[in-house]
Amino acid sequence: MCQLPIKSEEGTDLGHVLRVVIGFNAARTDGRGEVLGRKVTGDFVVQVGVEPEKLAAALETILRKDCGLAVSVKVEEDERVVHVLSGKYAAQPLPGRKDIQIEIYGTELGDRTTGGGASGTLAELCNHVEGFIEEPVILEEVTGTPKVIEWHYNSRSPATKRQVAEDHDADAVTRNIAAQTGLSVNLERRRIKILVVEEDK
Repeated sequence: MCQLPIKSEEGTDLGHVLRVVIGFNAARTDGRGEVLGRKVTGDFVVQVGVEPEKLAAALETILRKDCGLAVSVKVEEDERVVHVLSGKYAAQPLPGRKDIQIEIYGTELGDRTTGGGASGTLAELCNHVEGFIEEPVILEEVTGTPKVIEWHYNSRSPATKRQVAEDHDADAVTRNIAAQTGLSVNLERRRIKILVVEEDK
């Protein structure tokens, strides 16, 4: 079980609730900004391992009944352009980094004491990269993967709109990930599951 506490006096964006409860980030969520930005309050307890379709249906019921939000939440399949990583993992760390340390960046590296990061499996890294670039990333069959990988985000701050776009450029970021892991990256069209959020008309 994992619990998502929300301060009743503040609430949080519906988009955040969807990411935590169902596990679909912005790259795999279709919905208007004003709908995903609606404030939601409450405590959500999620059973780990439940299929996203069942989570979506259960969450929709809660949002309608307990939160007063007239929205539909459904998991559907759609064809999208995705970044596909595959091949044999062969660590090629940047200077000053260990074999398991990956830098997530577009054009420039930042201060390693800022920007944040995390650690986990290669699949978890891909999920974080997907959130960083806001485009789908698929991990295909990969051999030689280390059990644990560490990653660090690089985004300039303050930054102009152009710099933000450069730092999060999907093609550049995924190429840099591939260069540090020895994997290949390809842009393909695939059918993937997405979360569709719509307000009742």
